[in-house]
Amino acid sequence: MAQSVRMLSRRIDQGDSKAKLRQMRATVRSILALAFELDVIVSDPSGFMVGRNAPKAVKDERQPSRAWSETDAQKFIEFVRGDKLEGLWDLLLTTGLRRGEALGLTWEDIDLTNQTLTVRRSLCHVGRELLFQEPKTESSKRTIAVGPATIASLKAHRQNQTEDRLAGESWDDEMNLVFSGEGGRPIRPDQVTKRLKRLVKDAGLEWIRVHGLRHTMASLALQNGTDIATVSERLGHSDTNVTARIYLHGSEESDRQAASTLDQVFSSGRSPSAL
Repeated sequence: MAQSVRMLSRRIDQGDSKAKLRQMRATVRSILALAFELDVIVSDPSGFMVGRNAPKAVKDERQPSRAWSETDAQKFIEFVRGDKLEGLWDLLLTTGLRRGEALGLTWEDIDLTNQTLTVRRSLCHVGRELLFQEPKTESSKRTIAVGPATIASLKAHRQNQTEDRLAGESWDDEMNLVFSGEGGRPIRPDQVTKRLKRLVKDAGLEWIRVHGLRHTMASLALQNGTDIATVSERLGHSDTNVTARIYLHGSEESDRQAASTLDQVFSSGRSPSAL
């Protein structure tokens, strides 16, 4: 990351044209965004240019993505009932899919009967184009279980989508996307982020990125007793160490529980006057 900033700084000093600097900046941002999407880095530092291509201090890549508490996550789920992308929010919070993975799903990837989904590709921005790409690692190609409530949400979403298709003048049936925009075409990833931002604000919740929904799923699963190997497989990580480094951390609730537990452990050694 620091090397990228130094390289761009040298180019600015050498007097490269604005067009060339913009092209270089876009390339670097695309690489960083992909690294963030694949969990190579744990926060997205891709927006590190301001003004006329002047570099500024980047965010600390060691800072973990923000996650909601169980209470906040439940509040969000209740708030988005009836939203056009309700099924997407349910899916992101209960499966931990990356944004691009969810937007790349087709209905062939969802087994509503056996309650599973299979990740085969991801929707990505490449320059100004939207492209479907295969996962970069074998572990990212995965089949995971989906809970009954999320399956019910997806069924309702499919029914609404069918009604939209019948009401519309034209629909791209060939794509068969689970989450689609106008005419059945792909939804731009940045539109999902903008919609989430508005919903979170309206719900009165602390802002988290779309990636924070993934972080919330992993954190809550681990805090509620799911083993780290299972969480790692659901996230598409190749190594449980990656999962532990990024997602295994305490919460205010677990910290208070620890305090209560330790208080009880040592209470027998205290004199009655101290209790």
